Amino acid sequence: MKNQTFVSVILQIVSCICEFVEANRTEIRSGWRPLFGALRVVKLSAIPSQDEASSSHLHALLDVFEVFLDTDNPLVFSNAAVDCILCLLKHVRGPSKFNFHEVLGTVY
Repeated sequence: MKNQTFVSVILQIVSCICEFVEANRTEIRSGWRPLFGALRVVKLSAIPSQDEASSSHLHALLDVFEVFLDTDNPLVFSNAAVDCILCLLKHVRGPSKFNFHEVLGTVY
């Protein structure tokens, strides 16, 4: 029951971020970096892969990436592109011992 509640909270957070991005796509500007930082800490492994909720979660993440990649402002894109790539890599690779912060020497 406790894990089910945790998964529900994760899904709600991701859904809220997705709705925020879709509603404010042109006004986010410098907010993309913290947004990708928040999505990077979401643990896909906590969500059962065969569940419909997992598909919804992945679809919401892909929507966020799509909105960012459709950004017309080159300054906004260039400032957050690395964060987008790191977030995308984290979700593509799944849970890993590899820590991007150690390699880059940065803290977000």
